[in-house]
Amino acid sequence: MKIFRYISCVLACLCVAAAIPVAIWTNFWYALLLALGAALFVLIMLFLKRADRSDALPPPPDFMDGGKSDENDEGNGGNGGNGGQDK
Repeated sequence: MKIFRYISCVLACLCVAAAIPVAIWTNFWYALLLALGAALFVLIMLFLKRADRSDALPPPPDFMDGGKSDENDEGNGGNGGNGGQDK
């Protein structure tokens, strides 16, 4: 899907680049058509970008651990098992 975004971006840039000399050498209306084509390609690019984001769903939550992380939690304050008290 990303390749279509890149292609539409390049086509929009080419339309804008072609609209400038067309506006100088010919009628303004032809340049306006190219500018509208560039706007169309930009809208296509933005639509594809939004569609690409909606495809990436977050991973489902893990219900086995109840949402808690007990990897680094010893429950003793980190003092070697004496309950946080120095003897």
